[in-house]
Amino acid sequence: MPWSRGAVDERKRLIALWEAGHSPTELAKRFGVSRPTVYETIGRWMAEGEFGLQDRSRRLYSNGRQTSVSVISALLSIKDRYPHYGPDKLVRLLRDDGIELSASTARDILRRNGRVQARRARPPRWSPSITPAIQVPGPGHSMSADHKGQFLLGNRRYCFPLTIADPASRYLFAVEALASTSVEAAVPVFERVFRRWGLPEQIITDNGTPFCTARALGGITELSKMWIKLGI
Repeated sequence: MPWSRGAVDERKRLIALWEAGHSPTELAKRFGVSRPTVYETIGRWMAEGEFGLQDRSRRLYSNGRQTSVSVISALLSIKDRYPHYGPDKLVRLLRDDGIELSASTARDILRRNGRVQARRARPPRWSPSITPAIQVPGPGHSMSADHKGQFLLGNRRYCFPLTIADPASRYLFAVEALASTSVEAAVPVFERVFRRWGLPEQIITDNGTPFCTARALGGITELSKMWIKLGI
């Protein structure tokens, strides 16, 4: 239901209550108008101030294909309530208020009104001109560990070679033929290497087992937890 003629004071009261935190749904019930009418009133106030609350001619003067102020106001209002929602979700929510709007039009309106969040830039691909994220100052500083694939033995069992090396000097501390990639199988190998060669400043691995797991907070396994406790 729209406003009746001469309802300027009612519109001003509505704006005062809206600025005090009342929702468009509450205001529509309180003033006996539809929610699109509330959105239109808020939109006119935001665009023109107090002048926008005056009575206007009911004669059509704008392009029928142009998005109305009430629809724009409704879209911006619901975007402010759900800042992380994109246009597809927002237009679905607007349908609950009886407002039909295409996602492409909603996207244009959000962009024009500065409501579109820039996408996070993808990290650049590594090149020799970029300083690597992992620094290895020289021999004896770091160790790298990896399971070099797997292969089938003559007894029909798989072998999982675990290698531990110095990435600076390429010195090989251990090559151990293990029956699995489990933490239990890897721990004794690292303990033996640490006792003989000492502790490195850092260990470099991929995200596979037993070094990392998607099932634990931060990907920490019992093996990597052991390294942390040792100060690596």
